[in-house]
Amino acid sequence: MLQINLVTKEVTRTSLPQNLKGLAQESLDDLSWTDPALGLENIGFWIEAKEESIPNAVQKYSGNETYRVDETNKCIYVTRELISQTSEEIKIVSDGVAEMAALDNRLLRNALLAETDWTGMSDVTMTSAMTTYRQALRDITAHADFPNLDDDDWPTKP
Repeated sequence: MLQINLVTKEVTRTSLPQNLKGLAQESLDDLSWTDPALGLENIGFWIEAKEESIPNAVQKYSGNETYRVDETNKCIYVTRELISQTSEEIKIVSDGVAEMAALDNRLLRNALLAETDWTGMSDVTMTSAMTTYRQALRDITAHADFPNLDDDDWPTKP
């Protein structure tokens, strides 16, 4: 919720006061009906509507916001400024993405190994193709493209 001065149309980002929580939105649109001692004359709390683009991999929000008041719908459109990330911030994001990809690939590798664990039981003779497949799964973390693997980088199950 955003607080709006209904006369000046000045918008302020603030929390809804505790004593107003639970009121219907229609009651919050214009609080002139409240006790003047509360200091809420010409004040309303309107819904925030986002009007922004999503940052790409090298952008972030600056923290600067602009407001566009929609009196008809009693809402305030908020646009946040996008700025470029520093090279250090980009590296942090990139490293996080690589860590997640590595974790996902290890989980997949473990699941694929678990699917074929039965082939190593004492009453089953493991074929050399299965031995090669399972070893390739264990070695997947040494692949040149790890952790950015394509489907064709994975060994084929015999």
